[in-house]
Formats: sequence, structure tokens, C-alpha cells
Amino acid sequence: MPAKNKTTRDFIGIILKKSDVPLNASQIREKFSKKPDLATIYRNLDKMENDGSVGVFTAKGRVRLYYSSEGKGGHFIFCRICDRIEKLQFCLFKELKAQIEKKNQFKVIGHYLFIKGICHECLHVFNSKKNRPYRF
Repeated sequence: MPAKNKTTRDFIGIILKKSDVPLNASQIREKFSKKPDLATIYRNLDKMENDGSVGVFTAKGRVRLYYSSEGKGGHFIFCRICDRIEKLQFCLFKELKAQIEKKNQFKVIGHYLFIKGICHECLHVFNSKKNRPYRF
């Protein structure tokens, strides 16, 4: 995938911008046609996390998942049964950010929202097998 004048870091950014879901380092590496070693991927991800172009969170048993943040937060829903992650296409954080900064005298520099639950498909399967609603 890397071409002249494009760096590994550039391509990681492109990969994450195109992805609808957060990716781990191995998944990012698989998107390259000429695969860099994982150490190179991790080194670039660390730099990108430090400069704010990439967000990261830990899920699925300590796996670090990366997403393009571009100075914005990431908003995701996660199914606890099938491990599916979906990106939410809206943000309700602006009002909350203003309240936090005013009431707490705290400068917000980033955020992410990770909501755990059970997707419609898994809930349907669970309910049909048990003949009773899922209890939270």
C-alpha cells in the first residue's frame, strides 16, 4: 500500500478514517499490501495517539482499539455477546463539554463514549431460545 511520498503513518491515518469501526494493530497491518512489522505499526500509533490524530480504548479483553479522532471524540456501541462494535454517527457532547468546562473549571481536550449492551440480533436470539426476555 505505501507509495512514494506516503509514510506508514499517512496510511494508518487513511485506513482509520475509512474504517467504520475501531481496529487493532494487526487489523491495521492487514490493510497494507506491503506489510510493515507490528513494531512499526505500534510506534506510529503511539505517535498518532500523542498528537491527537488517533484515539484509543481498550476492549474485548485488553485489546487496544484505534480510531481516527482528528481532534474529535469517538462514539461507539459494543455488543457484549457477539463483540460487534458500531460507530455512532452523532455527538451529544457539546453541551456537556460546556457544562464541564464552566462548572468544573476544566479544559476538555478530548473524549470517547463506549456504550456496552446487547445488539438487537443477539437479544432476539437469546429471547427466542429462552422464551423469556433478557434480564439486565
